[in-house]
Amino acid sequence: MNFLIIKKVRPTVWQQKIDGVLTQDLTGRTGLFAPDYTAFISLNHEYSINDDWLLESNINLSYSSELYTSSDLDERSKQDAYSKVNLRFSLLDVNNDNWSFSLLIKNLTEETIMRTSQDMPVTAFAYWASIDNPERSYSLTATYQF
Repeated sequence: MNFLIIKKVRPTVWQQKIDGVLTQDLTGRTGLFAPDYTAFISLNHEYSINDDWLLESNINLSYSSELYTSSDLDERSKQDAYSKVNLRFSLLDVNNDNWSFSLLIKNLTEETIMRTSQDMPVTAFAYWASIDNPERSYSLTATYQF
């Protein structure tokens, strides 16, 4: 049994087993979920609106270089490099510490990230993937402490 290779992608481990190849040589290859670089930066800012209210803002940026999401390092499991941005704005009652209002915006850039993926061994060339953060989300919170 032979496999049609699309875009010069090697058969997956399971497809190689079906074809009689029982091992896969990953010598010198990167590990699973092992990007070369990751980074995280967060900036906080406070602004006193008046004697009663404080505005806090926060932006954070996370970055990951490309990585594999499948243990056999299949090229189809490669997650491209990505950056994610989250924002938070809070309005705080500084005199009483009773009231706070917050707006949180997650995944501002709407990055879609493949978290894990794997072959479907009983179906030739079939693959499944778990996708995270498909779209931007908003949350608004009002808190009163008594």
